[in-house]
Amino acid sequence: YNYCNWNPVIFVDPDGREAGDPLKVMKIRRMRLSNTFGMVRHRADGTLKPHQGIDYYAPQGTPVYAVKDGTIVDIGTQGDYGKTITLEFKQDDGTMAYAFYAHLSAQNVKVGQTVYEGDEIGLTGNTGNASNMKGEDEHLHFEYRTGGSNLGLGLKGRDNPNLIVDTKFEIDPNNSNKVVQVRPILEPKHKCILK
Repeated sequence: YNYCNWNPVIFVDPDGREAGDPLKVMKIRRMRLSNTFGMVRHRADGTLKPHQGIDYYAPQGTPVYAVKDGTIVDIGTQGDYGKTITLEFKQDDGTMAYAFYAHLSAQNVKVGQTVYEGDEIGLTGNTGNASNMKGEDEHLHFEYRTGGSNLGLGLKGRDNPNLIVDTKFEIDPNNSNKVVQVRPILEPKHKCILK
């Protein structure tokens, strides 16, 4: 057990559980804005196009973790996404949402299985349209889905994964094409009361 993933400056740890990140080491692929969520990519004609999640750099075979307590609702292979896992979880407001993991090499869970934040659920890979990516371009594609577990193309029914992970990124103030890791001040979830 490593307190706060060896990083007590960023994290608080009131219950000894894993940080709510899909990877142990969180880094955006090439630290480029175009590998984050939203209208951040360009078509050949220069018009903007959406990227539906965040691409976190991860060499093939890197363990992938549940970001929330929940239930595995889908395991499969889906075109450009390759091998995938979908985790359903309850949000603070009581609604259901989904963490979606893509380009995996291994899916180490079963549909219907209950998992807990920090449980290893699979391994990163180069399946789907990531099949030719090597080195710094190897990654986990991760989505936060609020509109259902199965969605079409575009941003509808999706939101920024920064909202559900502990390690967050924002635009680099010195280079608008790059991102930097945010160092938030987090309030503890539980407070000690002296009597």
